[in-house]
Amino acid sequence: GRFRTLENIRAYARKKLQESGMEDRFMRKHASHFANQAAEADARLRANDETALAFFEEEHDNLRLALAFLERADGEAFLQLAASCSWYWFVRGHMSEGRSWLTRALTAAGCEAQPALRAVALMRIGSIAEQQGDLDVAEQALDECVNVRRSLGDTAGTAAGLCNLGNVFRARNNLLRAKEIYAEVLAIGRAIDSDEDCASALCNLGVVAAIEEDYDTARAFLIESLRLAKKLNIKYGQAIVEGALGAVASDTGDLVSACSYLWSSFEIAREMDSPEGVLSQLEELAFVAARLRRFDVGVYVFAAAAALRDTHGIDVREQAARREKILRSLSESLDRETFKREYEAGLAATSDEIHDRSWQEIVLAAGQRDQP
Repeated sequence: GRFRTLENIRAYARKKLQESGMEDRFMRKHASHFANQAAEADARLRANDETALAFFEEEHDNLRLALAFLERADGEAFLQLAASCSWYWFVRGHMSEGRSWLTRALTAAGCEAQPALRAVALMRIGSIAEQQGDLDVAEQALDECVNVRRSLGDTAGTAAGLCNLGNVFRARNNLLRAKEIYAEVLAIGRAIDSDEDCASALCNLGVVAAIEEDYDTARAFLIESLRLAKKLNIKYGQAIVEGALGAVASDTGDLVSACSYLWSSFEIAREMDSPEGVLSQLEELAFVAARLRRFDVGVYVFAAAAALRDTHGIDVREQAARREKILRSLSESLDRETFKREYEAGLAATSDEIHDRSWQEIVLAAGQRDQP
């Protein structure tokens, strides 16, 4: 097929390049070009231009080639390129690959690595490890990241590292420590007039309040966080906050508002091709389906989320209890044969099939139920 033909051409070209004795020179120029392009795209991402994700998607194979060359040729440049790719790896669900490159890059760069660059890699390793449920690694990496950034006087960077560290304590169910950390981030954000840090802290404080079933406080924190995320046009952050607001609305019985928030979050995550964002909202939509007594479609979308979780190696510990609650509400209300049929259908469903069935049988159904 076409793929095999391209692979044969690539292998032939590599062989001829090796024979010419110019492979090292060519690969160095190739790596330099894509490292510069990746740094520019990463700067756009940090300025909340999510369209820059397209560069990483389109050039992922070239970036892998560049990373592999730099790993043996230039440790510092290897770390720089890995750091530039790290947000893309996180958002698009390349968790294991991203963590592997970043860990190897830290080793290759060694103690001579620029501290600021080392801190970027440590923060992303920590955030990925937290998503994978590897909390000891996450805490160690994020704690080191925070210490490095404090020593550099990088206040905004310290706040970002702390927010991720707070997530680890939240995943450990140490809500008191998590709240202390988020409160520190909020204080930093207000002191340096950073709406982004404030938005992150408020969102996480809202999530903790929801876990503690203090829904009024949770809603207040989350609504203010959403206002800031929209003001800054941070789509990824908006999706996270709307997902949390949807869960609060679902827990308090407001299924119409729950669907409105969850669907908006789901659409943003789908547009960004973020597996973690998509699966989180599918699980919450499954819970709404259970409340609507649409157990069949609930099992279907829950299974679709499970397929994404398995494919991308995502295992957020703090969500485990809620997943069990959702699964229990579905499995106890269906006979074994129907459950098995819908679960298998959800595992095999395409993205468009999941989207359309969720809209028709959950979101629209919630609106119709609320009509007089």
